[in-house]
Amino acid sequence: MGSEFLSSPQIYAAIMSSPQILRQASMPSPQILTAEEDITPAITQRYGDGLWKCDFDFLPGLKVSEIFYHEAIQPILEKYHPNLKYTAARIDKGSDVLGFDDKGSMDHGWGARMYIFLEEKDHEVVEKDLDELFMTHFPDRLSCGIPTFFKFGKTTPVIKASTCPEDRQKLRHHVTITTLRSFLLDYLGWDYQGQEPTTHDWLLWEEHRLKTITEGRVYHDDIGLENLRKTLAWYPDDVWKYLIVCEWRKILGAAAFVGRAGDVGDSLGSRIQAAQRLRECMRLCFLLSKQYPTYEKWFGTAFSRLQCVQGKLDLFEQVFKEDDWQAREEKLNKVYEFVGGLYNSRREELKSRHVDPTCKRFHGRPYFVPPSHEYMNALREAIDPSSVLKNMALVGSVNQFVESVEVITVPTSNLLKGFVDTIIRAEELGLPRGNP
Repeated sequence: MGSEFLSSPQIYAAIMSSPQILRQASMPSPQILTAEEDITPAITQRYGDGLWKCDFDFLPGLKVSEIFYHEAIQPILEKYHPNLKYTAARIDKGSDVLGFDDKGSMDHGWGARMYIFLEEKDHEVVEKDLDELFMTHFPDRLSCGIPTFFKFGKTTPVIKASTCPEDRQKLRHHVTITTLRSFLLDYLGWDYQGQEPTTHDWLLWEEHRLKTITEGRVYHDDIGLENLRKTLAWYPDDVWKYLIVCEWRKILGAAAFVGRAGDVGDSLGSRIQAAQRLRECMRLCFLLSKQYPTYEKWFGTAFSRLQCVQGKLDLFEQVFKEDDWQAREEKLNKVYEFVGGLYNSRREELKSRHVDPTCKRFHGRPYFVPPSHEYMNALREAIDPSSVLKNMALVGSVNQFVESVEVITVPTSNLLKGFVDTIIRAEELGLPRGNP
Protein backbone atom coordinates (compact mmCIF):
# COMPACT_ATOMS: atom_id res chain seq x y z
CA MET A 1 0.00 0.00 0.00
CA GLY A 2 3.05 2.23 -0.14
CA SER A 3 1.79 4.01 -3.26
CA GLU A 4 -1.23 5.32 -1.39
CA PHE A 5 0.57 7.63 0.99
CA LEU A 6 2.07 11.08 0.76
CA SER A 7 4.94 11.65 3.12
CA SER A 8 4.75 14.67 5.43
CA PRO A 9 7.95 16.22 4.00
CA GLN A 10 6.47 16.07 0.50
CA ILE A 11 3.31 17.89 1.59
CA TYR A 12 5.23 20.41 3.68
CA ALA A 13 7.66 21.09 0.85
CA ALA A 14 4.81 21.67 -1.59
CA ILE A 15 3.25 24.24 0.70
CA MET A 16 6.45 26.00 1.66
CA SER A 17 7.43 26.31 -2.01
CA SER A 18 4.15 28.07 -2.85
CA PRO A 19 4.62 31.85 -2.61
CA GLN A 20 0.86 32.38 -2.85
CA ILE A 21 0.09 30.23 0.18
CA LEU A 22 2.92 31.72 2.23
CA ARG A 23 1.99 35.25 1.24
CA GLN A 24 -1.62 34.71 2.28
CA ALA A 25 -0.80 32.90 5.52
CA SER A 26 -1.87 34.89 8.51
CA MET A 27 -0.87 33.54 11.91
CA PRO A 28 -1.28 36.05 14.73
CA SER A 29 1.45 36.18 17.34
CA PRO A 30 0.48 34.60 20.65
CA GLN A 31 -0.39 36.98 23.45
CA ILE A 32 2.28 36.93 26.13
CA LEU A 33 0.97 37.79 29.57
CA THR A 34 2.90 38.88 32.62
CA ALA A 35 1.95 38.22 36.22
CA GLU A 36 0.96 41.88 36.62
CA GLU A 37 -1.60 41.50 33.84
CA ASP A 38 -3.50 38.73 35.58
CA ILE A 39 -6.99 39.52 36.80
CA THR A 40 -8.47 38.37 40.08
CA PRO A 41 -12.26 38.50 40.45
CA ALA A 42 -13.34 41.15 42.94
CA ILE A 43 -15.88 38.88 44.57
CA THR A 44 -13.89 35.66 44.59
CA GLN A 45 -10.68 34.44 46.12
CA ARG A 46 -8.67 31.25 46.21
CA TYR A 47 -8.88 29.05 49.24
CA GLY A 48 -7.14 25.91 50.43
CA ASP A 49 -8.57 23.25 48.14
CA GLY A 50 -7.79 25.24 45.00
CA LEU A 51 -11.38 26.14 44.16
CA TRP A 52 -13.03 29.54 44.15
CA LYS A 53 -14.89 30.98 47.10
CA CYS A 54 -17.62 33.47 46.23
CA ASP A 55 -20.85 34.89 47.53
CA PHE A 56 -23.14 32.76 45.35
CA ASP A 57 -23.56 29.05 44.78
CA PHE A 58 -22.21 27.28 41.72
CA LEU A 59 -24.67 26.34 39.01
CA PRO A 60 -23.79 24.64 35.70
CA GLY A 61 -23.05 27.36 33.17
CA LEU A 62 -25.78 26.23 30.76
CA LYS A 63 -28.32 26.61 33.57
CA VAL A 64 -26.96 30.08 34.33
CA SER A 65 -27.33 31.01 30.65
CA GLU A 66 -30.90 29.72 30.62
CA ILE A 67 -31.80 31.84 33.64
CA PHE A 68 -29.94 34.78 32.08
CA TYR A 69 -31.94 34.53 28.88
CA HIS A 70 -35.36 34.24 30.50
CA GLU A 71 -34.81 36.81 33.27
CA ALA A 72 -32.69 39.45 31.53
CA ILE A 73 -32.49 39.11 27.74
CA GLN A 74 -35.92 37.91 26.62
CA PRO A 75 -37.91 40.58 28.52
CA ILE A 76 -35.82 43.38 26.97
CA LEU A 77 -36.19 42.03 23.45
CA GLU A 78 -39.94 41.50 23.84
CA LYS A 79 -40.46 45.04 25.19
CA TYR A 80 -38.19 47.09 22.94
CA HIS A 81 -37.89 44.96 19.79
CA PRO A 82 -40.99 42.73 19.73
CA ASN A 83 -40.77 42.04 15.96
CA LEU A 84 -37.03 41.39 15.81
CA LYS A 85 -35.97 38.01 14.49
CA TYR A 86 -33.07 36.59 16.47
CA THR A 87 -31.43 33.47 17.83
CA ALA A 88 -30.18 33.22 21.41
CA ALA A 89 -27.66 30.48 22.17
CA ARG A 90 -24.80 29.49 24.44
CA ILE A 91 -22.29 27.96 22.08
CA ASP A 92 -18.62 28.78 21.41
CA LYS A 93 -15.64 27.98 23.64
CA GLY A 94 -16.07 27.26 27.33
CA SER A 95 -16.20 24.19 29.55
CA ASP A 96 -19.79 25.06 30.43
CA VAL A 97 -20.91 24.64 26.81
CA LEU A 98 -20.07 20.93 27.05
CA GLY A 99 -21.31 20.52 30.61
CA PHE A 100 -17.82 20.02 32.04
CA ASP A 101 -17.68 23.13 34.22
CA ASP A 102 -17.48 23.06 38.00
CA LYS A 103 -16.60 25.54 40.74
CA GLY A 104 -13.02 25.60 39.49
CA SER A 105 -14.26 27.04 36.18
CA MET A 106 -15.60 30.21 37.77
CA ASP A 107 -12.33 32.15 37.73
CA HIS A 108 -12.36 32.97 34.01
CA GLY A 109 -14.91 33.41 31.24
CA TRP A 110 -17.66 31.68 33.20
CA GLY A 111 -21.08 33.11 34.03
CA ALA A 112 -24.03 34.84 32.37
CA ARG A 113 -23.04 34.62 28.71
CA MET A 114 -24.97 34.51 25.45
CA TYR A 115 -24.78 34.87 21.70
CA ILE A 116 -27.52 36.86 20.01
CA PHE A 117 -27.58 36.19 16.27
CA LEU A 118 -29.40 38.66 14.02
CA GLU A 119 -30.27 38.68 10.34
CA GLU A 120 -27.72 40.50 8.20
CA LYS A 121 -30.18 43.28 7.37
CA ASP A 122 -30.89 43.97 11.05
CA HIS A 123 -27.43 43.70 12.54
CA GLU A 124 -26.02 47.12 11.70
CA VAL A 125 -29.35 48.78 12.46
CA VAL A 126 -30.01 47.43 15.96
CA GLU A 127 -26.68 46.14 17.31
CA LYS A 128 -25.76 49.39 19.08
CA ASP A 129 -29.26 49.84 20.47
CA LEU A 130 -29.32 46.29 21.86
CA ASP A 131 -25.92 46.78 23.44
CA GLU A 132 -27.08 49.96 25.19
CA LEU A 133 -30.32 48.33 26.32
CA PHE A 134 -28.42 45.42 27.83
CA MET A 135 -25.97 47.77 29.54
CA THR A 136 -28.72 49.88 31.11
CA HIS A 137 -31.48 47.33 31.76
CA PHE A 138 -29.77 44.16 32.90
CA PRO A 139 -30.20 43.51 36.62
CA ASP A 140 -26.98 43.49 38.63
CA ARG A 141 -27.64 39.88 39.53
CA LEU A 142 -29.89 37.07 38.42
CA SER A 143 -32.32 35.37 40.80
CA CYS A 144 -29.67 32.71 41.41
CA GLY A 145 -27.34 35.41 42.74
CA ILE A 146 -24.90 35.36 39.83
CA PRO A 147 -23.85 38.79 38.45
CA THR A 148 -24.70 39.75 34.88
CA PHE A 149 -21.62 41.94 34.34
CA PHE A 150 -17.97 41.16 33.82
CA LYS A 151 -14.66 42.89 34.25
CA PHE A 152 -12.75 42.63 30.98
CA GLY A 153 -8.98 42.90 30.91
CA LYS A 154 -5.92 41.63 29.11
CA THR A 155 -6.50 37.99 30.02
CA THR A 156 -10.05 36.66 30.29
CA PRO A 157 -13.26 38.28 31.58
CA VAL A 158 -14.35 37.56 35.13
CA ILE A 159 -17.73 38.08 36.74
CA LYS A 160 -18.17 41.02 39.07
CA ALA A 161 -21.22 42.49 40.78
CA SER A 162 -21.87 46.21 40.30
CA THR A 163 -22.94 47.99 43.48
CA CYS A 164 -23.43 51.48 42.08
CA PRO A 165 -23.69 53.29 38.68
CA GLU A 166 -19.99 54.15 38.79
CA ASP A 167 -19.12 50.47 39.10
CA ARG A 168 -21.27 49.53 36.12
CA GLN A 169 -19.42 52.01 33.90
CA LYS A 170 -16.27 49.95 34.43
CA LEU A 171 -17.99 46.66 33.61
CA ARG A 172 -19.64 45.10 30.57
CA HIS A 173 -22.16 42.41 29.84
CA HIS A 174 -20.96 39.26 28.08
CA VAL A 175 -23.56 39.09 25.31
CA THR A 176 -22.12 38.92 21.80
CA ILE A 177 -24.41 40.46 19.19
CA THR A 178 -23.49 39.27 15.73
CA THR A 179 -24.68 37.38 12.65
CA LEU A 180 -24.43 33.67 12.02
CA ARG A 181 -22.23 34.30 9.00
CA SER A 182 -19.78 36.47 10.98
CA PHE A 183 -19.62 33.94 13.80
CA LEU A 184 -18.88 31.01 11.50
CA LEU A 185 -16.28 32.99 9.56
CA ASP A 186 -14.47 33.78 12.80
CA TYR A 187 -14.98 30.41 14.50
CA LEU A 188 -14.58 27.96 11.62
CA GLY A 189 -13.14 30.10 8.85
CA TRP A 190 -16.29 29.28 6.87
CA ASP A 191 -18.05 31.97 4.83
CA TYR A 192 -21.50 30.49 5.35
CA GLN A 193 -24.25 31.64 2.99
CA GLY A 194 -26.60 28.68 3.22
CA GLN A 195 -24.37 26.22 1.35
CA GLU A 196 -23.47 22.67 2.35
CA PRO A 197 -19.94 22.09 3.69
CA THR A 198 -17.39 20.73 1.22
CA THR A 199 -14.94 17.89 1.80
CA HIS A 200 -12.25 20.55 2.16
CA ASP A 201 -14.30 22.20 4.91
CA TRP A 202 -14.80 18.99 6.88
CA LEU A 203 -11.10 18.14 6.82
CA LEU A 204 -10.12 21.65 7.86
CA TRP A 205 -12.49 22.11 10.79
CA GLU A 206 -11.14 21.41 14.26
CA GLU A 207 -13.38 18.82 15.89
CA HIS A 208 -13.62 20.52 19.29
CA ARG A 209 -15.08 23.59 17.61
CA LEU A 210 -17.65 21.46 15.82
CA LYS A 211 -18.55 19.93 19.16
CA THR A 212 -19.03 23.33 20.82
CA ILE A 213 -21.37 24.43 18.02
CA THR A 214 -23.45 21.27 17.89
CA GLU A 215 -23.70 20.95 21.66
CA GLY A 216 -24.32 23.85 24.04
CA ARG A 217 -27.88 25.16 24.17
CA VAL A 218 -30.23 27.16 21.94
CA TYR A 219 -32.88 29.14 23.83
CA HIS A 220 -34.65 30.88 20.93
CA ASP A 221 -34.18 30.40 17.20
CA ASP A 222 -35.61 32.53 14.40
CA ILE A 223 -32.41 32.53 12.32
CA GLY A 224 -31.97 28.79 11.66
CA LEU A 225 -29.13 27.82 13.99
CA GLU A 226 -30.78 24.52 14.88
CA ASN A 227 -30.92 23.48 11.22
CA LEU A 228 -27.26 24.36 10.84
CA ARG A 229 -26.42 22.35 13.97
CA LYS A 230 -28.10 19.34 12.37
CA THR A 231 -25.93 19.80 9.27
CA LEU A 232 -22.77 19.98 11.36
CA ALA A 233 -23.81 17.25 13.81
CA TRP A 234 -21.57 14.66 12.15
CA TYR A 235 -19.41 14.03 9.11
CA PRO A 236 -20.87 12.87 5.79
CA ASP A 237 -20.54 9.08 5.42
CA ASP A 238 -17.51 9.06 3.13
CA VAL A 239 -15.64 11.58 5.28
CA TRP A 240 -16.49 9.47 8.35
CA LYS A 241 -15.09 6.32 6.73
CA TYR A 242 -11.99 8.14 5.52
CA LEU A 243 -11.20 9.47 9.00
CA ILE A 244 -11.53 6.00 10.52
CA VAL A 245 -9.15 4.70 7.85
CA CYS A 246 -6.65 7.44 8.69
CA GLU A 247 -6.80 6.65 12.42
CA TRP A 248 -6.08 2.99 11.73
CA ARG A 249 -3.26 4.14 9.46
CA LYS A 250 -1.61 5.85 12.43
CA ILE A 251 -1.84 2.62 14.42
CA LEU A 252 -0.55 0.57 11.49
CA GLY A 253 2.70 2.50 11.36
CA ALA A 254 3.56 2.14 15.04
CA ALA A 255 1.66 -0.73 16.67
CA ALA A 256 4.77 -2.91 16.89
CA PHE A 257 6.83 -0.22 18.64
CA VAL A 258 5.38 -0.97 22.09
CA GLY A 259 7.05 -4.36 21.94
CA ARG A 260 10.11 -3.30 19.97
CA ALA A 261 11.02 -0.54 22.40
CA GLY A 262 10.46 -2.82 25.37
CA ASP A 263 12.49 -5.57 23.73
CA VAL A 264 15.63 -3.40 23.74
CA GLY A 265 15.11 -2.32 27.34
CA ASP A 266 13.49 1.05 26.62
CA SER A 267 10.73 0.85 29.21
CA LEU A 268 9.92 4.56 29.00
CA GLY A 269 9.74 4.45 25.21
CA SER A 270 7.45 1.42 25.34
CA ARG A 271 5.12 3.20 27.77
CA ILE A 272 5.02 6.31 25.58
CA GLN A 273 4.20 4.21 22.53
CA ALA A 274 1.45 2.41 24.45
CA ALA A 275 -0.05 5.73 25.55
CA GLN A 276 -0.04 7.04 21.99
CA ARG A 277 -1.66 3.90 20.60
CA LEU A 278 -4.21 3.98 23.40
CA ARG A 279 -5.10 7.56 22.50
CA GLU A 280 -5.61 6.52 18.88
CA CYS A 281 -7.92 3.72 20.03
CA MET A 282 -9.85 6.24 22.10
CA ARG A 283 -10.19 8.46 19.04
CA LEU A 284 -11.53 5.47 17.11
CA CYS A 285 -14.15 4.99 19.82
CA PHE A 286 -15.24 8.60 19.34
CA LEU A 287 -15.37 8.17 15.57
CA LEU A 288 -17.27 4.89 15.73
CA SER A 289 -19.70 6.44 18.23
CA LYS A 290 -20.26 9.47 15.96
CA GLN A 291 -19.12 11.83 18.68
CA TYR A 292 -16.65 14.68 18.20
CA PRO A 293 -13.74 14.49 20.68
CA THR A 294 -12.94 17.49 22.83
CA TYR A 295 -9.57 19.17 23.10
CA GLU A 296 -6.94 17.75 25.44
CA LYS A 297 -8.21 19.02 28.80
CA TRP A 298 -11.53 17.21 28.52
CA PHE A 299 -10.53 14.36 26.22
CA GLY A 300 -10.54 11.68 28.93
CA THR A 301 -13.67 13.05 30.59
CA ALA A 302 -15.60 13.05 27.33
CA PHE A 303 -14.29 9.58 26.51
CA SER A 304 -15.50 8.21 29.84
CA ARG A 305 -19.03 9.35 28.95
CA LEU A 306 -19.20 7.49 25.63
CA GLN A 307 -21.94 4.86 25.73
CA CYS A 308 -19.73 2.27 24.05
CA VAL A 309 -17.12 2.24 26.86
CA GLN A 310 -19.46 2.06 29.83
CA GLY A 311 -18.17 -0.78 31.98
CA LYS A 312 -15.02 -1.01 29.83
CA LEU A 313 -12.85 1.85 31.11
CA ASP A 314 -10.72 -0.51 33.17
CA LEU A 315 -9.76 -2.26 29.94
CA PHE A 316 -8.02 0.96 28.86
CA GLU A 317 -6.57 1.82 32.26
CA GLN A 318 -4.98 -1.61 32.68
CA VAL A 319 -2.50 -0.80 29.90
CA PHE A 320 -0.78 1.73 32.19
CA LYS A 321 -0.54 -0.64 35.15
CA GLU A 322 1.83 -3.15 33.60
CA ASP A 323 5.58 -2.91 34.19
CA ASP A 324 6.88 -5.38 31.60
CA TRP A 325 6.30 -4.78 27.91
CA GLN A 326 4.82 -8.22 27.15
CA ALA A 327 2.02 -7.73 29.68
CA ARG A 328 1.55 -4.14 28.49
CA GLU A 329 1.27 -5.30 24.89
CA GLU A 330 -1.18 -8.03 25.88
CA LYS A 331 -3.46 -5.51 27.60
CA LEU A 332 -3.19 -3.13 24.66
CA ASN A 333 -4.13 -5.95 22.29
CA LYS A 334 -7.34 -6.43 24.27
CA VAL A 335 -8.10 -2.77 23.64
CA TYR A 336 -7.41 -3.22 19.91
CA GLU A 337 -9.77 -6.18 19.81
CA PHE A 338 -12.45 -4.27 21.71
CA VAL A 339 -12.23 -1.44 19.16
CA GLY A 340 -12.33 -4.01 16.36
CA GLY A 341 -15.51 -5.44 17.84
CA LEU A 342 -16.96 -1.95 17.99
CA TYR A 343 -16.13 -1.49 14.30
CA ASN A 344 -17.87 -4.77 13.44
CA SER A 345 -20.95 -3.67 15.38
CA ARG A 346 -21.11 -0.55 13.16
CA ARG A 347 -20.23 -2.22 9.85
CA GLU A 348 -23.80 -2.23 8.50
CA GLU A 349 -24.02 1.53 8.97
CA LEU A 350 -20.53 1.88 7.51
CA LYS A 351 -21.57 -0.44 4.65
CA SER A 352 -18.34 -2.27 5.25
CA ARG A 353 -17.39 -5.91 5.66
CA HIS A 354 -16.57 -7.89 8.80
CA VAL A 355 -12.96 -8.00 9.97
CA ASP A 356 -11.53 -10.56 12.40
CA PRO A 357 -10.18 -8.33 15.22
CA THR A 358 -7.69 -10.89 16.56
CA CYS A 359 -4.17 -9.49 16.98
CA LYS A 360 -1.42 -11.43 15.20
CA ARG A 361 2.37 -11.54 15.08
CA PHE A 362 4.13 -8.71 13.29
CA HIS A 363 5.96 -10.29 10.32
CA GLY A 364 7.09 -13.25 12.41
CA ARG A 365 8.59 -11.05 15.12
CA PRO A 366 7.64 -11.58 18.78
CA TYR A 367 5.22 -8.61 18.79
CA PHE A 368 1.47 -8.68 18.30
CA VAL A 369 -0.43 -6.05 16.32
CA PRO A 370 -4.04 -5.51 15.22
CA PRO A 371 -5.19 -6.13 11.61
CA SER A 372 -5.07 -2.41 10.77
CA HIS A 373 -4.67 -3.08 7.05
CA GLU A 374 -7.88 -5.10 7.02
CA TYR A 375 -9.93 -2.34 8.59
CA MET A 376 -8.40 0.17 6.19
CA ASN A 377 -9.05 -1.94 3.10
CA ALA A 378 -12.62 -2.75 4.12
CA LEU A 379 -13.48 0.89 4.71
CA ARG A 380 -11.76 2.21 1.59
CA GLU A 381 -13.76 -0.28 -0.45
CA ALA A 382 -16.91 1.21 1.11
CA ILE A 383 -16.11 4.80 0.07
CA ASP A 384 -18.04 6.01 -2.98
CA PRO A 385 -15.88 5.55 -6.11
CA SER A 386 -16.74 9.08 -7.26
CA SER A 387 -15.53 10.66 -4.01
CA VAL A 388 -12.22 12.53 -3.91
CA LEU A 389 -11.57 10.60 -0.69
CA LYS A 390 -11.53 7.22 -2.43
CA ASN A 391 -7.83 7.35 -3.28
CA MET A 392 -6.71 10.38 -1.32
CA ALA A 393 -3.52 10.33 0.71
CA LEU A 394 -4.21 8.92 4.17
CA VAL A 395 -3.38 12.05 6.12
CA GLY A 396 -6.80 12.75 7.59
CA SER A 397 -8.37 15.82 9.11
CA VAL A 398 -6.53 18.67 10.79
CA ASN A 399 -6.82 16.94 14.19
CA GLN A 400 -5.12 13.86 12.78
CA PHE A 401 -2.08 15.48 11.20
CA VAL A 402 -1.52 18.64 13.24
CA GLU A 403 -0.98 18.93 16.99
CA SER A 404 0.21 22.53 17.18
CA VAL A 405 -2.30 24.58 19.17
CA GLU A 406 -1.14 27.68 17.30
CA VAL A 407 -2.29 26.11 14.04
CA ILE A 408 -5.55 24.33 14.83
CA THR A 409 -6.92 27.22 16.89
CA VAL A 410 -6.63 29.65 13.97
CA PRO A 411 -9.35 28.40 11.59
CA THR A 412 -8.84 31.23 9.11
CA SER A 413 -5.15 30.44 8.62
CA ASN A 414 -4.40 30.25 4.91
CA LEU A 415 -1.36 28.14 5.71
CA LEU A 416 -3.62 25.43 7.14
CA LYS A 417 -6.08 25.79 4.26
CA GLY A 418 -3.19 25.41 1.87
CA PHE A 419 -2.08 22.26 3.65
CA VAL A 420 -5.50 20.62 3.29
CA ASP A 421 -5.80 21.82 -0.30
CA THR A 422 -2.43 20.25 -1.11
CA ILE A 423 -3.55 16.90 0.28
CA ILE A 424 -6.79 16.94 -1.73
CA ARG A 425 -5.06 18.08 -4.92
CA ALA A 426 -2.02 15.80 -4.61
CA GLU A 427 -2.45 14.07 -7.97
CA GLU A 428 -3.37 17.29 -9.76
CA LEU A 429 -0.24 18.97 -8.34
CA GLY A 430 1.90 16.02 -9.46
CA LEU A 431 3.29 15.32 -6.00
CA PRO A 432 5.35 12.14 -5.75
CA ARG A 433 3.99 9.47 -3.43
CA GLY A 434 6.29 7.77 -0.98
CA ASN A 435 6.18 4.91 1.47
CA PRO A 436 4.77 5.74 4.91
